[in-house]
Amino acid sequence: MKARFYYESEEVKISVQLPFANDQNRLFYQKWYPNAVLEELREVEPSWKRLCKIVEKQKIRLKDDRASNILQFLDRHLSCLCESETRLYGAVLEKAQTIQEALELSVNLDCYQISRIGRVRQIKEHGYRYQKGSELPPVGMTGRYQVMAGVKMSKCNTWLFLPMTEEKKRSVEKRLGVESLEQMRAKLIELEEDHLERYLPEEGTVKELEQFAQALEERKSFQKADWETVYAALLIEQPENFREVCEVLEKSASYHLMPEQTKPTEHKTPFEYLELNGALQLHPLSEEIVTSWIYGRLRGELTDDRYEIEEPDVEMLYGDGLVKYKEKIQAQVKLDEAYGREDGGLAKYLYNALLREKICGIEVCVAEIAGELWSKTKIESYGPLSDTQTAQVKQYLSGLFSASWGKGLEQREIDLGREKLCLYFWHLKMNNDLYTEEELQEVLDMEISMSLE
Repeated sequence: MKARFYYESEEVKISVQLPFANDQNRLFYQKWYPNAVLEELREVEPSWKRLCKIVEKQKIRLKDDRASNILQFLDRHLSCLCESETRLYGAVLEKAQTIQEALELSVNLDCYQISRIGRVRQIKEHGYRYQKGSELPPVGMTGRYQVMAGVKMSKCNTWLFLPMTEEKKRSVEKRLGVESLEQMRAKLIELEEDHLERYLPEEGTVKELEQFAQALEERKSFQKADWETVYAALLIEQPENFREVCEVLEKSASYHLMPEQTKPTEHKTPFEYLELNGALQLHPLSEEIVTSWIYGRLRGELTDDRYEIEEPDVEMLYGDGLVKYKEKIQAQVKLDEAYGREDGGLAKYLYNALLREKICGIEVCVAEIAGELWSKTKIESYGPLSDTQTAQVKQYLSGLFSASWGKGLEQREIDLGREKLCLYFWHLKMNNDLYTEEELQEVLDMEISMSLE
């Protein structure tokens, strides 16, 4: 679906089409031709002709950011509809008088049914209500869902709203150009049960997430006490994938929370003591504390402030150039990292409750390796980390280094006497990958091999 705006004056006559190629394009036309009027919609599904009448009646102008955003949203959103949704949207559009109402209808299709004689009937209240100034809904959402997940592709990304019908799944596969979605990895974005996300792995296969969404659908009637039992069970069981999460959901029906511990087999949780009724834990936490390390590259900006000039010279330093400042860098990193170290250091800011239960300490430092200075982060955990948990830790550290903790360190320049050093654990202009010890050795071996060629 394309929107054509038209503007004519004594000096100029223009025709502009949405969606814009980029934001610069949009800002240019909105600045110079704000009163261009939406003249017509093109490439519209035959059953959606009602949309054309709506925009013609509304006289939408290019300067109207909100209306323009809605049109661009609809262009992307309506291309995600499967065949039955396309027919249903054409039928419910008769209810719309404005482009805003057309938007609201498009994301509430589960609220309507078409009878055998083609009559539209509303069966429940809208889950999403359009309000001026509110955020637009996610592209592809056509009604209530249990799980929202994101799939990354080389050419495009897409949202999945689960559970979904077989028709919808085939439609998504066709749009993405893949034979099957089932084994593709998807990141958990949002759940209908808000608090549950903190007690889950961060991603899984589409097949696993679909099964998980079905399990949640079967538990729509759960109350607060039911969910607290589930949260406690997830903390004790430590599931590593969504197949195991579904197992815990099934078993938790026989679990009980007790206000006081009456038996040694009852496990302490933030939600009272959990009785497993003889069930074996999936991954019980070990009492042994295991240390692992995560490594990353560093970048520095060396500024000579001996002379009072507006823009002093800045020298970019990487691992090899930072080695000679190792001691001062380590002292500054320790200073920044020191607060709260007695409470597990940076581990206490972990959002994921499963990971926070597993990891007892995170301490950041630096180390000289093969003639270069690297970040070296110590991870202490109850038992070894699984591959999934290691990936989650890397993601957490990337977030710390690129924002919050890392930004704080960047702003506190290291005094080198005549010069100041700004240190980056994460920077747009460097490789920000993080490595385990084994992965780092592979990287170093590859670099040595390439240098010998």
